[in-house]
Amino acid sequence: MSAERLEDLIQRHLDGDLVGRDRDAFEERLMNDPAAREALARAVQEDHELGVALGRPAPAIKRPARPMSPWPLAVAGLAAAAALLGLLFWPDG
Repeated sequence: MSAERLEDLIQRHLDGDLVGRDRDAFEERLMNDPAAREALARAVQEDHELGVALGRPAPAIKRPARPMSPWPLAVAGLAAAAALLGLLFWPDG
């Protein structure tokens, strides 16, 4: 893998656009090549410094948001309904 290809993969990794075979090849290169790990660390540091210089935080790696479970909302709804029913039957207390 050439240096230009590595730089392209690092930039795509920072942008969150690295998928499929490219991601697998990139991860394998990181596991086997200390210079590639150092290049990624430098790129992450530069990306962070650029974000700080521009006055905005620059996330190093974008991760997709985890889907929210419906259970906390259901439990909160049941608790609110129970509280309202309690007020109807026991308004004093």
